[in-house]
Amino acid sequence: TLSGSGVRVWQSPHPATGDTPLLVAGQTVTNGVAGVSWNTGSIDHVYIQSIAPGTATLTYTFTGTGTASGIVSRASLKMTAFSINIDGTTIEMGFQWSIRG
Repeated sequence: TLSGSGVRVWQSPHPATGDTPLLVAGQTVTNGVAGVSWNTGSIDHVYIQSIAPGTATLTYTFTGTGTASGIVSRASLKMTAFSINIDGTTIEMGFQWSIRG
């Protein structure tokens, strides 16, 4: 789930023209639902891109099924993107983080 504004989440560090972000503000996705899929192994990445000043929180929840039944993991990351105006020139300051899931 991504709440807030100013960022979007990608599955690739270099999305191609026409690629759709995995998450935009106000959106929730579930692995295996509505065409969304990602590696459920021990290593996978998401990439966070700042697009405008704002704050956002990325919340990740894993609920195990099958042999992993009973395993639950939750984490969240609060992010802030900002811009600076120096003598009439706006400099967009942002971030792009890779979060290991």
